[in-house]
Amino acid sequence: MLAAALPPESIAPLLSIVSPCYNEIQSIAQYLEGVEEAAMAAGLAGRFEIVIGDGMSSDGTREWLEEARITRPWLRVVDNPARKTPCGRNAAIVASRGDYVAIVDTHWKLPRDYFSTLLPIAAEPAVGAAGGIYRSLRDGGFTRRLIAAAFESPFGTGSGMRSADGAPTEWIDVENVPGGVLRREVLQQVGLFDQRLWRNQDDEFMSRVRASGLRVVQNRSIGIGYRTRGSLRALFRQYYEYGYYKRYALESPAGWGKAQYLTLLVIVYLVAALLAAFVRPLPALAALALFPCALLVAEMLWRRRAGKLTLPLVVVPVMIMQIAYGVGLWSGLLAGSSHPVAQPPDIPRLEA
Repeated sequence: MLAAALPPESIAPLLSIVSPCYNEIQSIAQYLEGVEEAAMAAGLAGRFEIVIGDGMSSDGTREWLEEARITRPWLRVVDNPARKTPCGRNAAIVASRGDYVAIVDTHWKLPRDYFSTLLPIAAEPAVGAAGGIYRSLRDGGFTRRLIAAAFESPFGTGSGMRSADGAPTEWIDVENVPGGVLRREVLQQVGLFDQRLWRNQDDEFMSRVRASGLRVVQNRSIGIGYRTRGSLRALFRQYYEYGYYKRYALESPAGWGKAQYLTLLVIVYLVAALLAAFVRPLPALAALALFPCALLVAEMLWRRRAGKLTLPLVVVPVMIMQIAYGVGLWSGLLAGSSHPVAQPPDIPRLEA
């Protein structure tokens, strides 16, 4: 294990790596080792810190972190009693001291050149956030590997953070990046993460960065290893929550994109076909079968062109993503005033 001492308290480190955390005993050691290796590869020995916002972990993670701090002077832990991702990020950011802040989740696997590639572009005055793309890790059992294959599909909703146009080393303007590296002054300018949003807090935050006139840039040579859900049930819940919290975008200047409206129409189509089955069973069943069949054809054609061939069963998790996201969107709309985003924004400010 590498080790690097922080400078005296009166001297702020160059980079603060902030991460929310809750019950991550299975992955926390691998996370720390990977982040430290990327920091050292960027020449940040003595110039970085890791601040973890722990959601009062109960599986031994907190105890492991407290013990780890003895030999890792660059590691700090702060409380996140709300146990929400945006609250954990905000608590860690407020406690951080770096000129630059990197938002990293504890279930990511960073490439060694992550910080060395992102820091120079994040330093440009016109750039608000710089990041890479998700690349699903093909590990675990059959279901997790199948979900990992589906995760890279353009027909899975929310694919913007896992794909990018242009050459592999080209920086392109995008709406969102996973996590990202930012100058501290950007956070002071636009505020921290909206604590109403259990999900989609990245989308909302990056929309404020862009609204401030700054660029959000992505480079697809920077692949962040992402461990997907291990069951179809967990995948459905994840994408349902993505859809449910996407309602916030209706209140933003950008609004929804075409993908959201199309997904709503897909749910209307499927529900209408189910209801029609009570009157005209055969035509209704044919209409229902059209959705997975069309999705399968589109998926296989894309995979052939992209050179990402896999089992046709990949259409199952892709279809679950689509349906769960659409059901979540409708649920968010029908929730009315009981929806969290019906409350005023909860965006803490970061003092200079």
